[in-house]
Amino acid sequence: MNVTNASGKKSSGNQSGTKLWLTAMDKDKDGTVSKEEFTAYMQAQFDKADPDNDGTLDRNELGQLQKILGLPTASTQKTSSSTSSEPRLSMTALDKDNDGTVSKQEFIAYMQAKFDKADADHDGTLDRNELEQLRKSLGISAKQ
Repeated sequence: MNVTNASGKKSSGNQSGTKLWLTAMDKDKDGTVSKEEFTAYMQAQFDKADPDNDGTLDRNELGQLQKILGLPTASTQKTSSSTSSEPRLSMTALDKDNDGTVSKQEFIAYMQAKFDKADADHDGTLDRNELEQLRKSLGISAKQ
């Protein structure tokens, strides 16, 4: 699995995907990911998937964002054990104003809601276990 780290480089290796996400997002190196760290990381990944810098993602760019984040896409889900027939980061899930694109605001609101749901102890941070739960909610297996 490849994850884009905080410096924008691809990381891979024997680490679990959760550990890679934790390493990439945990700017203050305290072993947890704050909502601010999470949001900053997700905003940066959105920007990477938006090559025309128009602040929105079309279907192709959304697919690129899924790849950047290491999330299952429609093609990978067909072979995965996921029960959903549609990727978690889909136009249906994200495009709340139904304009055919996903704005950064729509994406960040969706991801922050995922963060809040994963924050089981409501302390405003995600530890490794909570981050793993967030990844599972996005359809990412522990092996990825």
